[in-house]
Amino acid sequence: MAVPGGVQVSLGDAYADERRRVLFQLHVPRLQALGARRVAEVVLRYVSVGEQIASHEVTIPVTVNLVSADEAAAAEADHEVTEEVVVLLSARAQEQARSLADGGEFESAKKVLGDAASELRQVAPKSSQAAELLAQAEMLEENLRWMSDERYAAASRKQMLFQRRSSQQRRKKGEP
Repeated sequence: MAVPGGVQVSLGDAYADERRRVLFQLHVPRLQALGARRVAEVVLRYVSVGEQIASHEVTIPVTVNLVSADEAAAAEADHEVTEEVVVLLSARAQEQARSLADGGEFESAKKVLGDAASELRQVAPKSSQAAELLAQAEMLEENLRWMSDERYAAASRKQMLFQRRSSQQRRKKGEP
């Protein structure tokens, strides 16, 4: 939701040691000089409930480091961030494939699922959650078999939705 000076996102309730992952994409304006620059802030507001109820606010600066083209080309991507992006895109691919299949566009749905499975398999070897990513890729590939007039029905659609939600719940809890 847009708010003055930014965007507000509600993450819902979190319990005990539960981890939440937040991914966002920023448009960084052209920067003139090399070096570190603050481009945004993330303000985290939450209420803790325990012996006392207390409101908290933490401001986290978002900084980019403008480097030369050679340095940028030599830098490696952050594998944890790449993994999270691929998992998010995989969930979106499942939604898109369901929508395409609902419209009878089974070949397009197969391509979307196949591409997402390929990306998961590509990221898995460098991931600490390789088994989870490979299992997700297998699930997407299994869903490919439902993508035809004869096989796609309410039951397979519900199964795909259940698989996506189960995967999201495991990731929220930090489980493989």
